[in-house]
Amino acid sequence: MTKVTGIAGVLLEMKRIGERTNKAALRQLRREAQIIAEISQEQSPVLEGNLEMSHQIVETIGDGRRVEIAIEVGGEVNGVDVNGYLDFIHEAVYRLGPKSMEKQGRVKRLVGRKFLERARDEREDKIAGAIEAEIQKVL
Repeated sequence: MTKVTGIAGVLLEMKRIGERTNKAALRQLRREAQIIAEISQEQSPVLEGNLEMSHQIVETIGDGRRVEIAIEVGGEVNGVDVNGYLDFIHEAVYRLGPKSMEKQGRVKRLVGRKFLERARDEREDKIAGAIEAEIQKVL
């Protein structure tokens, strides 16, 4: 890194560092959202696959022009209103159907209730470290 001098140079360099670190953090946060969505899909019960396909990552601009990233599940998929059964499937205690039991035999994670919540919990302690590591790469 080139050493900058003078107040203007230092301020410019600090601005550049801020831009690089913000971009790096956002890039990693997007990766983490994708990982959580994929884990959640893997853990989702399945009948026709609409619940799995209903996962989407949504970015919005929040206060202070901050990018906010959310994983949303639901909506209409293949003409089916997933919202009609989403709360039950995520929150209730039930027996898995035949397709979900078959899926359970193929995947390493538990298929069933709390699929999104468990996916988030699995990554929660790793997110900050992953973002920090990504920021360190650009410094």
